[in-house]
Amino acid sequence: MGESKRERERESGGDEGDESATKRRKRERNSFVVESKTFEIDVEEKRGKIQVAIWEKKKGISSWVRLGSEV
Repeated sequence: MGESKRERERESGGDEGDESATKRRKRERNSFVVESKTFEIDVEEKRGKIQVAIWEKKKGISSWVRLGSEV
């Protein structure tokens, strides 16, 4: 009693649980400051592949680079 839907799907081992696991996305965003610049690092996992984006911001101007394969 009180068992969540996620727990039932995990225990059943059915296709529904597997499909939802492949569609999950994990995302982490961190930032730090060096002198007058702010750097933001965004790490995202989509369909088992990792993408990283790095932003450099200073006085309203920003530039970025994206690493990893397109999903």
